[in-house]
Amino acid sequence: MFSIKVAKVSAILNRSNTSAVVKALHQAGFNHIYLQDARTPIINTDSNLISFLTGKGALFSRPTKIVSVYVHDKHAQDVIALMANEGQLRIPGMGSVYSETMHLYRHYDGFQAPKLVFPHYRSSPQTFRDLIGISCVVGRGDADYLARIILESGLGIPSITFGTGTGLRQKIGLLRITIPAEKETLSLVVSKWDAIELVETLIAVGRLHLPGRGFINTFPIEQGLINLKASIGRKYHAASMEQVIGAIDGLSGGMEWRRNQVESTESAKKRSYLDGTDIHVLCNLGSGVKLVKRALRAGAGGATVDQLRMTHPSNDLVSPARERVKMMVKHEQIHAVIEAMVEGGALGQDHQAIIFCQDVPKAFTYLRKSS
Repeated sequence: MFSIKVAKVSAILNRSNTSAVVKALHQAGFNHIYLQDARTPIINTDSNLISFLTGKGALFSRPTKIVSVYVHDKHAQDVIALMANEGQLRIPGMGSVYSETMHLYRHYDGFQAPKLVFPHYRSSPQTFRDLIGISCVVGRGDADYLARIILESGLGIPSITFGTGTGLRQKIGLLRITIPAEKETLSLVVSKWDAIELVETLIAVGRLHLPGRGFINTFPIEQGLINLKASIGRKYHAASMEQVIGAIDGLSGGMEWRRNQVESTESAKKRSYLDGTDIHVLCNLGSGVKLVKRALRAGAGGATVDQLRMTHPSNDLVSPARERVKMMVKHEQIHAVIEAMVEGGALGQDHQAIIFCQDVPKAFTYLRKSS
């Protein structure tokens, strides 16, 4: 099946800076800009009742926006520079921006790539390439516990979004286990040297080896500028630990200095990981479940559906209320699953879908052992 290589560039932004980034993207020529509500957990190190009773800083969440665009991969660096400058992402705590490699497989009639002209900035941000993304889907209410583990480790800053699980919960239901449909997706970008250890920690802490507990996968990152400010509160030193780590990253020209000498744990060696392809479908609000049903009949195991808002010119015929369907399939299932959705009208006016695929190097979830 023919595909076009594209870059998905995403910025996790404080809400106060979102409008400036969106305005600059429109001025650069982007017609379709996707926005998603999220929250970014952070630790408050100031003394309070919670920290007195637990010995830990209080965890609270900042409301954030995830702004994403899809562009030819040759423009990824320009988009990162635009988002970093307009979103003030060089300042610790203001957010992150990164690009992922994806492949565009199918799109609705009338979809057109934008003609882009980028503003000139005096300097481009220093980005890092030895990065990897981690996405973990868990039941609603479980993400904060995992977020605290990540923040206390100092490995990254997660963002949390809400969605609905479909498909897998019916199959797991055969085991007489009640699986809630409401899901939280915890996502973050970390140094590839930290990824193995962190994935293993999240599996163990989140008990993802048990039925219905969740799903975790990694995804490739081309480059990014990553937020490291994990806490707020009183400063006892001239520079915070996040600033020290960021300075060492810059002086070292990368993140390999963080590399743990132990490449993998014994648990990771024993664990059976999956690999495959993530299919991402952007479609009209209310279309996701219908397309997932088509995909399930073609062999997909399940999906997560979340809501997006798309900004576009007033004369655009595509609805601004959109959904994203995310499902992992085996490599050999890609063609059958995509064609099943296309035959179900994915590219027509009712759904107006755009279908992307992305490699999944490593994934894990509970799998029922065959007898």
